Amino acid sequence: GLTFFDGNTIIEVFDGELGDQIVFPEAPEKAGYTFVGWFYDEELTQEVPANAVITEDLHAIYAKYSSNERPYKVEYYLQSFGVSYVLNVDATINAKGNTGDLVVAEIKSFEGFTYNANHQSNVLEGNVLGDGSLVLKVYYTRNSYEVTLTEGKYTQSYQAV
Repeated sequence: GLTFFDGNTIIEVFDGELGDQIVFPEAPEKAGYTFVGWFYDEELTQEVPANAVITEDLHAIYAKYSSNERPYKVEYYLQSFGVSYVLNVDATINAKGNTGDLVVAEIKSFEGFTYNANHQSNVLEGNVLGDGSLVLKVYYTRNSYEVTLTEGKYTQSYQAV
């Protein structure tokens, strides 16, 4: 039989005889991609024509896709007064990239805040997903300052944010 593959997944097996015209399965669907056609080789360089027939050395045909542009988000979180962080809605970036492409969040500057490279919830890069669900997240810690007041021999220090 002639096996139709989508990557390593078998889509269908066609049981024809030598010389029979190939009956192609329905075009497979994959979120974030457009089906391009069927190919003789795993490298997807030799397209199978619509009128192709089964030959002795033909055992497998492979699906080829092109990636579509899909949305993703970059969210920026600023530390509130305390330990929690709040989404800065105005800074959120709604971007687009091709499915599978690696995208990286931009580290921005926010007055009164410092990028927190060690925050466990940072998601600084990822691959654009076919369903458009990728969300990158960048966290910023509120700056704090020590203020020291001196009058004569008296000194008092305060922590300020």
